[in-house]
This record gives sequence, structure tokens and C-alpha cells, in this order.
Amino acid sequence: FNIVVAKEQLPAPRDKVTGKWNPTTRTLTIYPNGRNERTILHEMIHALTVDYILKNFGKDNPHVNSLGVTLDILLEEATEEALEAFIKKSKMDKARADELLHAVDTLSALRYGKTKKGQHTEDIAIVEFVTYGMTSAPLQEFMKSVDTGIGSVFNKMAQVTEMKGKPGARYPGTRLLLWSRFVEQMSQLLFGKPW
Repeated sequence: FNIVVAKEQLPAPRDKVTGKWNPTTRTLTIYPNGRNERTILHEMIHALTVDYILKNFGKDNPHVNSLGVTLDILLEEATEEALEAFIKKSKMDKARADELLHAVDTLSALRYGKTKKGQHTEDIAIVEFVTYGMTSAPLQEFMKSVDTGIGSVFNKMAQVTEMKGKPGARYPGTRLLLWSRFVEQMSQLLFGKPW
């Protein structure tokens, strides 16, 4: 694929965009305010995963569908009150708190929103969930605080496959953190097998 380092920032209101992956031209563009490791990693993850996710969204694909369920759990758990309490408890500084809130707001807007043409954006929400989940430490920390174990919303929304005897396996009667579920799903998505 191609990498373009833009000399100028996009005009407002898109002036906060740090990078962009174009799957049609297979071009990764980095804008001046995105010349950092996190933005480059974020866009490279798009380059590796977006085609697969978009081609398989809405089809009988357990890897993509399970990420949608995990995203729904995250958004259900990430209430304003829960996020405020988590930020306070973890003593997160303002920059990290803003990063967490931005990630959750973006994911929520995409998961439940529509484009100007009225098209739903759930597929793009999963694409962004994968990249934020892999690049945003504050979002990862929040996901590690969400218990999806016994009696949780997770068990009501999806079946959990028990993998006895494997590292990190979920044994009967144990708890499953949202982060662990996400990592397992990413392993399935990227490598075709659980970690």
C-alpha cells in the first residue's frame, strides 16, 4: 500500500483528523497533527483489518459478529456515570480521560448513527472498535474493568464457548473481562484461532 505524509492539515471541521486509510486506493495518509506512533499504528491496523471486516459484516461470520456483541457490551457499560467513576478511581489525567471519552463517543456515534445519505454505520463502528481497542490504552483499561462473567449482560447476549485446558481459558464459574474477550476475538480475527 501507499503512505502519504500530508503537508497541510484538513480544513475545519475535519481539522482534528490525524490520519486516514482509504481501502479503495490502499493509501494511508498521515496529517501534520498525526505524525506520531499511535496514529500510524491506528491507520496500519485499519489497513490490515478493514477489508475483512467490511466484506464479512452482516454475514454469518462469527469473528466479526462477536466483535459487534462486544462493542454493544462496551457501549452499554460505558455510561457517563460509569466513565466518570472509572476516571476518578483510576486517577486518570485529563489527556487520557479525554482520549477515553473521545473513543467511546466516536464508537457510540458510529454504532447507532447514520451517514448523511441515511446509511447505517455499524460496520464502521466495528472497524473503529478494532483500532481503538488495539491503540487506546485508556479504552483498554476501561475494558479491563468490565466484568462480562456469570450473570452479566454478556451471557444474555451471546453464547460463550468454554475452552478447557487452554491458556487464558474460561472455566465454568470464572469471570470474563471485556478486555479478555476482545483479545480472544482479535486473535480469532487475525490468526484464525484463540490465543
